[in-house]
Amino acid sequence: MLESLKEALQLTRELDRAIKDNNLALAEHIQQKRTAVLRIAETSDLPDSVEKQKEIQAVTLEMQALEKALSKWLSEQKDNIHAEHQTQKKRQKMVKAYKDIGR
Repeated sequence: MLESLKEALQLTRELDRAIKDNNLALAEHIQQKRTAVLRIAETSDLPDSVEKQKEIQAVTLEMQALEKALSKWLSEQKDNIHAEHQTQKKRQKMVKAYKDIGR
């Protein structure tokens, strides 16, 4: 379980980089691998060792923090795209209105 979670954490880091580099094809590939690895981790038994359980908790918390930061970044990007789209729509309306004045 721990090794699968560590691999999922590494894939989460790679996913973060791919998305921020706007490499969506790579991001999709990484996410597919990450999903498969997380399925393996979910079906694995929890180790008896308290040390291993603490490691699992630390890896899980780090992965959740990365996911939260990435989700926030994606939401900000979505908002920026929406704002840019609204600005373009306003420009188009202004250009159309300007052209209509000359008719």
